[in-house]
Formats: sequence, C-alpha cells, structure tokens
Amino acid sequence: MKALGKNKVLINQLGFAVAGDLIYTLGFNLLIVPIALYSGGFMGISQLIHHALTEIMGIAIPANLNLTGILYYLINVPIFMFGYKVMGKAFVLKSLFATTVLTIFLMIVPIPTTPIIEDYLTACIVGGIVCGYACGLMLRSRLTGGGQDVIGMCLTKLYPGFSVGKVNIAINGMVYLICFLLFDVEIVIYSLIFATVQSLVADKIHV
Repeated sequence: MKALGKNKVLINQLGFAVAGDLIYTLGFNLLIVPIALYSGGFMGISQLIHHALTEIMGIAIPANLNLTGILYYLINVPIFMFGYKVMGKAFVLKSLFATTVLTIFLMIVPIPTTPIIEDYLTACIVGGIVCGYACGLMLRSRLTGGGQDVIGMCLTKLYPGFSVGKVNIAINGMVYLICFLLFDVEIVIYSLIFATVQSLVADKIHV
C-alpha cells in the first residue's frame, strides 16, 4: 500500500509539472516574447545569450528553432548538480523531467507574429500572473522548472524563512542591469514589472 501511495504522489507531482510547464509556456511564448520583453532569471540569461549570438555575433539561426529553450536546458546542468547535493536524487530527477518538458513546450508552442495583447503594461501583468502561477504550482509540488527555482528551493531548505522569490529578484537584478545597457529603458521597465509580478505570484502560490 505504501508503494501504491508513493506512486500516486509521484504521478500527481509529474502531472503538476506538465501542467505548470504548459501554463508557463503559454504565458511566456504568447504574451511576453511577442512584445520583445525579457524574462528574469535563467530564462532571461538564455534570451540574452540568444540575442548575443544572433544580433551581436550575427550567427544565423533557423526561424523554427527556439534557441532560447535549448540554451535554458544546457545552462541548467550545473544547477542540477548543486540541487543533487542539497535536495537529493529524487528532487533532481523530477525537476529534470519538468525542465525537459518545459524545453519541449518552448520549442513547439508557436510565438505569434502579432502580439495577442498589444498594451505593454497589460501584457506584462497578465503574463506575470500566468507565469508566476505556473511556477508556484510546480514549487508547491516540490518540483521546479530548473534555473533559479532550483537555487531558491535549495536555499529555502538550507535557510528556513528564505524564499524562492528573493532569489528570483536578486538574479533578475543582474539580468536587467545587462538589459539596461543593451536595450531601450522602456523595455527594461516593462520586463521588470513582468518579473516582479511573476515572483510575487509564485511566492504566494508556493508559500
């Protein structure tokens, strides 16, 4: 009976992971990317690397290839090594599953050529709520979609009272400082609003 109960819990967790990944991708690909905003955390880092490769270095990338998703997956490798030491094998394997599914969704969910919501403020608030809910949903099931969430979960375990949102805000500060140096300040401001709303909603759902 114990084994049956554990299997049921695992299936529920993986189900929440798939649901959270899909919800996040819909919010990100449909609302945020079309208006050229930047996510925070490791997703934002992946976007910046993508920008550097295509716009600064001039490397041609096929239009149907979502390089951001692939880069996000690759830079998660050392993060999962850290998570393995702190959170254990089961956490890392489940989170690796969630990250893999997220990468697949990011590659197959089409990005609209015309923004669904053209108003920047509305798009970044709605996108932040949708993506934040997705992140919080996975965190409540003791899963993450990788990146800063893994770091946040580890620090939450090591230091009670710490929150994943605080880690997000710290990493976002670094990402948006780079964005401020590269892009129009308006893009940075709206991207910050999106990231802040996402972090606050994720914290509310998680805690």
